[in-house]
Amino acid sequence: MEHIEIDGWRWQVGDPIGGGGFGQVRQGISPDGESVALKFVPKDPGADREWLLGGDLREVPNVVPIIAKGEHDNTWVLAMPLASVSLRAHLEAKDGRLEPDVAVPILTDIATALAALAQRQPAVVH
Repeated sequence: MEHIEIDGWRWQVGDPIGGGGFGQVRQGISPDGESVALKFVPKDPGADREWLLGGDLREVPNVVPIIAKGEHDNTWVLAMPLASVSLRAHLEAKDGRLEPDVAVPILTDIATALAALAQRQPAVVH
């Protein structure tokens, strides 16, 4: 099992659990034994926007907080709480369709987060 150091602590790196436009997400174990998501963001131009946010968004509703951040090889690493299921996986399980009673609360949470981010100085756009 691979280990990396973030914020002066040793984190265990597990299997890949997802990926996207900005990097790969792998399961991890924090120094205190908690399961986390470790997002590896390549140090490409423009990709530092997530790195720069750091823990500054803890008070923003419906935004996953960054527990710790660091560097490993040629990537930034963000440690975040591990969700039980991603929105992508939830949508795939439902053939990409959600009933209105399920979709509306999800969209409301997203809109609330985006509105709060837009009110910050400087504004954050995701």
